[in-house]
Amino acid sequence: PASSFYAPCLRHSITYLRAAGYFRSSVLALMGPAYIDFAKSGGRAVLICSPEMDEEDIQAIKRGTASAEDRVADRLTEDLDALLRDASLRRPVEILATLVALGILRIKIAFRPDASGIYHEKLGCFLDEAGARVSFIGSANETYSAWSDKGNFESVEVFCSWDSTRDEARTQKHESYLRSLVQNDVPGVHVLEFPEAAQLKLFERALGSIEDLDGPRANTVALLSGKKPDGHQVSALDS
Repeated sequence: PASSFYAPCLRHSITYLRAAGYFRSSVLALMGPAYIDFAKSGGRAVLICSPEMDEEDIQAIKRGTASAEDRVADRLTEDLDALLRDASLRRPVEILATLVALGILRIKIAFRPDASGIYHEKLGCFLDEAGARVSFIGSANETYSAWSDKGNFESVEVFCSWDSTRDEARTQKHESYLRSLVQNDVPGVHVLEFPEAAQLKLFERALGSIEDLDGPRANTVALLSGKKPDGHQVSALDS
């Protein structure tokens, strides 16, 4: 799913719109090289995902004793602190921080202010310079486990705007819906900008340019798998 669908679509796109219940920077262990190519081609992506709030957060928001923005910012800052301490995610976090700092990837936070459930959609749309679209919908979140062939067992249905009149209409509907979501214009869902405090913390790991992200990428695989690759594997990854 990563090498035969996601990465080629991203590399051929100029815009990527993605809504997912969960996002993990570990997905960039798989997609980092494709995101770097996407960025070098002038691509821009917007990701809408759900914060991990507990019952206490939800009740405080409902009672009005805390604002949703403050609770989201607190949780994201805690998550980022844990992320930045995890040596195994150094490379993915570096890519994520650089993409966000350079304005290539915008992250927005979606939650349900009047419900106990979370925002849990999984929908994406790739667009190229000619206006062609590939959209997909299914069970996959934006995580390493969702897209790796060694991860979860997921189901994703894909639609191409050039395949048929029906699929052209379907991909157009998916694109329009995602753009409405980005603009906080979908009833029942509240979409916030990524909190500034959390963003500044993430920027601590950002590099100066996309070109700075180029170079050997073997370390990511070694760290994620928990074992060091053999010499011939490192050479293959480097090439």
